[in-house]
Amino acid sequence: MQRRVRQGLELVLAGGSEVSGARTYIIERHLGSGAFSGVYLATSGRLRLAVKEYNLHGPVPPEQVEDVIARELTALRAVGDHEMIPGLVEHFREGHYVYVVRRYVEGDTLADLLFLQGVLTGYQITQFGIGMGMALDHLHRQGYLLVDLKPDNVIVDHSQVPHIVDLGSVLALEAGVEEIENFLVTEGYYAPELAAAKGGLAEVHPVLDVFALGAVLYELATGRRLELRAVNELGRRHLEPLFARQELPHTIVGVIGRALSRDPGRRYGSLAEMVEELREGVAPCMEIYPSAIEAGPVAAGEMVTGRLVAYNLGGEVLMGEVTPSAPWMDVRISSRAELHTNRFRGNREEVMVRCKPPMLARGSGRVEAYVQVESQTAAARVPVRLEVEAEPGAVEPEEERIVLRATEGEGARKDVWVRNMGEGEVECRLLLPEGLPLEVRPPMLRLGGGREGCFHLDLRAGRLPVGGHVGTAFLQFGALRVSLEMEVTVEAARQALGMRLWRRLRRRQPRDRDEH
Repeated sequence: MQRRVRQGLELVLAGGSEVSGARTYIIERHLGSGAFSGVYLATSGRLRLAVKEYNLHGPVPPEQVEDVIARELTALRAVGDHEMIPGLVEHFREGHYVYVVRRYVEGDTLADLLFLQGVLTGYQITQFGIGMGMALDHLHRQGYLLVDLKPDNVIVDHSQVPHIVDLGSVLALEAGVEEIENFLVTEGYYAPELAAAKGGLAEVHPVLDVFALGAVLYELATGRRLELRAVNELGRRHLEPLFARQELPHTIVGVIGRALSRDPGRRYGSLAEMVEELREGVAPCMEIYPSAIEAGPVAAGEMVTGRLVAYNLGGEVLMGEVTPSAPWMDVRISSRAELHTNRFRGNREEVMVRCKPPMLARGSGRVEAYVQVESQTAAARVPVRLEVEAEPGAVEPEEERIVLRATEGEGARKDVWVRNMGEGEVECRLLLPEGLPLEVRPPMLRLGGGREGCFHLDLRAGRLPVGGHVGTAFLQFGALRVSLEMEVTVEAARQALGMRLWRRLRRRQPRDRDEH
């Protein structure tokens, strides 16, 4: 169910509203709105997610909205779940609304931080610059250019890690040239060569994002948005506010100045080159993604693979090792998998964590351990939590055929023993064939793993005529059934007496032969 409330000039989803794709998402609150969409915090089970809502019947022409959606989805599929670019969960359409669901990052935008602090410290500028540069470099490696990087589109989490959250303006690098629509870029963050090409064709090259990152760092350092007119003027007047902050490291000023060069050929050729220069003279700063590995339910002994990323938002080269805390876990450094080593050396290392959870004595439950990640300056423990599911219960009878004999005018009783051959608890019932007036007690057995139990069958006197009676019973547990052939024989009283005498004589015959 959806309910909308007015917030300023727009109608937004109220808390408690639901939107449904492959999963149902319950809206908690509205996080903010842009030109094309509104963003909400939502929950689905234990997950907290960001849900972006695009209105195809809103004030923006629908063809522009659809263009932005297509660009964002294409880039998200290519990027995957990067540590600084929240990954795509799913997308779906309800009426004239399109929803894009992604991993939620809790924190403040760079614009909010700038508002609260006025200007950022040199350390913050360096760390955020390295993080955004690494994320943009990863995007470039997947074949896309962001173009519209700005403080409003970057969220800084509680660990001071920046996350680029809007990919609606991406351009394909393989295109070489693309038409630059006015709605794709924001004044103050795009390169001078794009200003002349707005509404026309422009060359698509990584130096466009180099300039955009330089413009964002300029704003973080000076507290003011870059004026494109000042960049186009001769000299370095646009850099004077940077020079005024004498406490800023010369490395930062030099990196920003080069990134904002009017001539694209004088800028850094790639984000990787720009990041490497930002690292100079800065201590390593190790970060880990994700903060925990969780999976399940999985069967005991089933192989489960998780992924960690250790990355460096500081200088030098990150060096360290990864150690699992439990014997049922194994770690491998992806870039050095052939060496079977747990040591790493690099500024971004992916670690594959393979888990084979043990069998639990109590059946189903949770197993917990951790992965220890250590570098030359820091150490972190990443919890590993697996929900282990016991082997499903499988009930087997002690006898495949149930035979019950009674005498005319008398009742009879039969015990039917069954055993749970699995590990998990199971409920089972004995279903008797129609036409056999037997009573079964108890109506249901609850058996733990490896336990046995008994059904008691009772035939009351006079309920069946003399003769043989057959049918098929079923032992039912869960959605499964085991068939049991059933035979009930009622003997005449005189015949039964003769049979008892004959059996008694048969038992005495061996003893008589021994006496002779």
